[in-house]
Amino acid sequence: MSVLITIDGVSGAFKTWIAEDIAKHFGWQYLSCGMIYRAIAFYGYTMYNESLLAHTDDIIKQIEDISIQGSSVGINHIQYNLSDLRRKEIGRLTTFFAQDIIIQNFIHNIIRKLVENEDYIVEGREMASVFPDAKLHYYFYATPEARICRHIEKNNIVVGNAEFRELCKNLQMIDDEDSKRRNNPLRIPNDAIVVDVGKLGFNHKQIFDYILNTIIKHMSLQ
Repeated sequence: MSVLITIDGVSGAFKTWIAEDIAKHFGWQYLSCGMIYRAIAFYGYTMYNESLLAHTDDIIKQIEDISIQGSSVGINHIQYNLSDLRRKEIGRLTTFFAQDIIIQNFIHNIIRKLVENEDYIVEGREMASVFPDAKLHYYFYATPEARICRHIEKNNIVVGNAEFRELCKNLQMIDDEDSKRRNNPLRIPNDAIVVDVGKLGFNHKQIFDYILNTIIKHMSLQ
C-alpha cells in the first residue's frame, strides 16, 4: 500500500524545503500544490494577462495535460520552472486565483490522480482536507514576527521598528485571508502534528529530524 503524507501551514514556514528533503530521504515523490496553482495562473496570465480571473472556465477547458518534473510544472507540454512560478506578479495573481472554487476543485482532482499508486509527500495550504485519509498530517506554523525576523536575517536586511511592525502586520493579513477565505480555508487538521518551526529556530536539521523521527515512529506502529 502506498504512503501519503501531507504538510499544510502558513507561508514561509519551510514546508517546501522540508517536504522535498523528506521525500528524497525515503525515495518518495514530492508534490507542491502551490506550484500547480502558480503554474495554472501563469498559463492563464500568458493568455489573458491581468483579466485571467474572469476567464477561469476558459483556462481550465484549454488544459489537456499537467505533469510534474522535479520543481517544474508542465501544462500542455509547456514547462514552467521555479523562477517563472515565483515571479512577484504571478504570486500576487495566484493569491486571488487560488480562492476560486472552480480552480480549487480542478486542481484537487488533478493532484488526487497524480498521487495514485505511488508514495508521496504533498504540501500546500489545504492538503489534509483533500487527503483526509493520509497516513500523517502535519501543520507547520510560526508567528508573523518569527517569519519576518527569519526573512530579515536570511537576506541581511536592515529595517526600523516601524517598518518591522508594518511587515508583520502585512504577513498577519495574509494569514487571516487564508484562514477566513470562504472555500477551503487554512485550518489546523484535528489529527495534525503541529510543528512550530519558529520555536525550532528555523533550524533545518532540527525540523527535518523531528519530522523524520515522527514518520519512522508512526510507520513502525503500522
